[in-house]
Amino acid sequence: MTELKAIGVKLALDDFGTGHANLNYLLKYPFDTLKIDKEFVTAIEPDTRSTKIVEGIISLAHNFGIEVLAEGVETQSQLDRLMQIGCDKIQGFFISPPVQAQEIPSLLAQYNR
Repeated sequence: MTELKAIGVKLALDDFGTGHANLNYLLKYPFDTLKIDKEFVTAIEPDTRSTKIVEGIISLAHNFGIEVLAEGVETQSQLDRLMQIGCDKIQGFFISPPVQAQEIPSLLAQYNR
């Protein structure tokens, strides 16, 4: 992975907080982005356990110089809360469902107005 980074490849750790993505990976590999699993995002509300976990993940990632992307954002309130607690990027149906490559220019044009 270090060789990939040396030639400019960006690395993301997917589904952080669930599955096989664990804290040890942050020590071993030079990730640029940490993707928070949607299980935490769907339960995010002010003062819930999920929110506290997400806040901790964001803080940890930022301490390592890693940006954070939240997966599975489906509502305005989720987006607002994630931005409030320092999440760098979001991904999910709230912004756009998956689209074909040829649809991307028109989608981007909508956001650039």
